[in-house]
Amino acid sequence: QEGGIKIECNLNYDRLADITDGYTGSDIQLVCKEAAMRRVRNIFNVLEEMEINPENTNRQNKLKIDPVTTGDVEAALQSTKPSSRNLAPKYNAWKKHYE
Repeated sequence: QEGGIKIECNLNYDRLADITDGYTGSDIQLVCKEAAMRRVRNIFNVLEEMEINPENTNRQNKLKIDPVTTGDVEAALQSTKPSSRNLAPKYNAWKKHYE
């Protein structure tokens, strides 16, 4: 994407596939956005620190977005539950009704 921000990833896809069982594509998209936002929030923290302590020039070297890691995705999963869990009882009732 031209002019956009590129965020690198360092992910264990096999692990993530195991722990996202039951997540829909939309659920996983939301988890990915939240994991990426964890890295973006780090930049905001650095900028706030620079505003509070402008003489601390070492912080300027930290103005980069670190790669999104498996840990970031795992943390995002803690606050994002699969929507299919909510739909399963309705689906099972519908299935039983029409069998």
